Amino acid sequence: MKVSYGEKGMYDAYLIYKEDADNTLTLKEFRAVCETINKKIVRKCLEGRDVKLPYVNSISIRKFKAKYKQLDYNIFNTTGKIVYHENDHSNGWSLKWHWSKSKCRVKGRSFYSFKPCRAASRACASVAKVKSQLFPASVKIKY
Repeated sequence: MKVSYGEKGMYDAYLIYKEDADNTLTLKEFRAVCETINKKIVRKCLEGRDVKLPYVNSISIRKFKAKYKQLDYNIFNTTGKIVYHENDHSNGWSLKWHWSKSKCRVKGRSFYSFKPCRAASRACASVAKVKSQLFPASVKIKY
């Protein structure tokens, strides 16, 4: 039996384990609830908070300085000059999503990873450009 952890798989599990047969959500309503919860989690993380979730511990955004500078391929392809991105808008700092697995209650947790959706990644980048002081350097620097 194949196990799916997408929205359809979670909805099927919801139908199996629901206790109240009279108040059943449709798939469309279930997706709307999941989307609302996910947006609230992303918003809390973008405010600089750790979001604690049952079984999976916490998800947060961490501030770090990159070990290596990234080549600006646009300038390199047009002019042939080697120029590196400096992240001047954030004084060289970058933000990344972090899943703390230390107290995670899932078997084989080392085989799992957290990859945010594209919209959440783009929101993290826009926060880095606008509010670089939101995440102080002394808090959770992870290399």
